[in-house]
Amino acid sequence: MTIPVRSSSPPLVPASETQHAFRPQADKIDNEANRRTVTVLFADLSGFTAMNERLDPEVMQTLQNELFEELTTAVQSFGGFVDKFIGDALLALFGAPTAHGDDPERAVCAALDMISWTARLSERAKAYAGSPLLLHVGINTGHVVAGGLGVGVAKSYSVTGDTVNTAQRLQSMAAPGEVLVGPLTHRLTRHALL
Repeated sequence: MTIPVRSSSPPLVPASETQHAFRPQADKIDNEANRRTVTVLFADLSGFTAMNERLDPEVMQTLQNELFEELTTAVQSFGGFVDKFIGDALLALFGAPTAHGDDPERAVCAALDMISWTARLSERAKAYAGSPLLLHVGINTGHVVAGGLGVGVAKSYSVTGDTVNTAQRLQSMAAPGEVLVGPLTHRLTRHALL
């Protein structure tokens, strides 16, 4: 069961705890894998492929970087951790590496901010983008294994597990401008957000 969360929900004040704007370095990563409950947010820009075909690669890179900067700010303002960027998508974690008592709520609030940020960027980019920039977001809460992933200098903190895959599937099912959450995320946030 998935529940759409509309971006018209009232905005909540970001939590006071924020994350550093950099990824943990390989020598600072806890190499021991640990099992934990995490809320995974997967956000993707709708229509990216068509836009990429129309725009000059330098213009597209500038647009992507500006979008990623604003999305990262939204994630970090709610104490989340940007795990990685994949093409036009962003994968963020709430509850890893730092857990809070309300990580699912923080993730949903960050997603709503991300939808708003993207709409504002879309207004500024309308002249050269040719179509509106619309984000669609999937959020899922569940068990993962967290820790150092990769080898050597490419090793970084990340998570693995079906929770991540489900967040990506929810994102792919979400309509442009929509946040789609899994059942556990919904159950843990409905008291505060609905």
